[in-house]
Amino acid sequence: MRIKDKCKIRQVAGESVLMIVGRNPGDMTKVMAFNETSLYLWDQLQGRDFEIADVVTLLLQRFDIDETTALNDATSWVQTLKDHSIVS
Repeated sequence: MRIKDKCKIRQVAGESVLMIVGRNPGDMTKVMAFNETSLYLWDQLQGRDFEIADVVTLLLQRFDIDETTALNDATSWVQTLKDHSIVS
């Protein structure tokens, strides 16, 4: 999968946010705030193809967590991106 090129994180009032514009006129724009971990993953993975295993590796390299926790967190993070059509 790959983070869509049109998705950009911006700094707004000290927060890292991603604006997601609705697909049709009835949809509202959504704002997703990124915590430090999400921003780290985004920065490492933007512009390249990746799999959940890549996210797990990044989490294990950066944080003192076990593989099960890393896999659960990676899966959740990727699923959130998929749910909001941020990855293709």
